[in-house]
Amino acid sequence: MSNQIKGNKISKTLSYILRHGALKYNIDIDKYGYIKIDDILKLSQFKNKTLDDIFEIVYDDSRGRYTIKESLDTFYIKANHGHSILIPNSPIKKILNTNSYKVLSYECTYQEWVLIKDCKGIRRKKIELKVPKNNYNKVYIRYNKSVIIHINLEKALAHGMEFKIYSNRKILTQGLNGFIPIDFFAKVYDIKSDSFFVF
Repeated sequence: MSNQIKGNKISKTLSYILRHGALKYNIDIDKYGYIKIDDILKLSQFKNKTLDDIFEIVYDDSRGRYTIKESLDTFYIKANHGHSILIPNSPIKKILNTNSYKVLSYECTYQEWVLIKDCKGIRRKKIELKVPKNNYNKVYIRYNKSVIIHINLEKALAHGMEFKIYSNRKILTQGLNGFIPIDFFAKVYDIKSDSFFVF
């Protein structure tokens, strides 16, 4: 098994434990969702893994799914969103108006954009959005997320869409029953060609 495949497997296991499986593995999780990294490293799935390996997974994660903190010489880790277990003090806020943001962005590949255009909107059970950047660099092209769809937040809120923003500034919505119609798109920007798509 290649190092990359092993790394992906460990990353998926870590994500599962933090979001869903802490109780199954008899690991203590606090009211903010943090787990001692030492407790994770004691599991058989993490045999021969070290604190540095966990740090590497977090720093290599382009989606910002994890947060690490240190307290009294002990390191803790949590997932920033996606929990199926109850996290009482999870720092989640609803976006109720456009005072802070006028638009939100959905990042996708060109191939996904073609499908979105054909389907007349974004269709997913949970739609992950972000606060748009002023400038997009080549990192997005490296991850093939070269198409940026801007969502008209005022219009979306007026039609009853709910948006939740997490501590890592990721934003999740179910749209309208898992769908954001193309009518709610403000503009669609392509990083590679530095131009806007007509839709």
